[in-house]
Amino acid sequence: MTHTNLIQSQTLVNLGLDPKTADMTIISDAIDAYPHTAETRGKEEYPCWSVEALLDLLPMRVFERKAETSDAKDKDDWKYALDFEKTGHSSWFIGYRYNTRHYPQGGYAISVCKELLDGLFAVTRWLLRHKYL
Repeated sequence: MTHTNLIQSQTLVNLGLDPKTADMTIISDAIDAYPHTAETRGKEEYPCWSVEALLDLLPMRVFERKAETSDAKDKDDWKYALDFEKTGHSSWFIGYRYNTRHYPQGGYAISVCKELLDGLFAVTRWLLRHKYL
């Protein structure tokens, strides 16, 4: 799959993702998605995101404010770093790795899936739910 489906798209919008960040449109009576420039002539449209658009949304690092510290360089200290790779022939590992400086045990907020798009959707949903996006 190359773009979010209607349910995934509605979920992202309901979680607060700006529909203007979508690069494609699902037309109500169509199975496929079209670029925003397509002729739709009054048909109901729904935003959807391609793999590329979701990748563009993902921050490389997620920061956490530390208001209690007086050291200026520690006020914005990253908590998670983006990490993804294709594992084997049939799955993707996508997630955010903990900053081991603050979390010595390591760990991940992850998605392991067969389709890259599904993993990107899961990670984007996680970012939105935790107010990182």
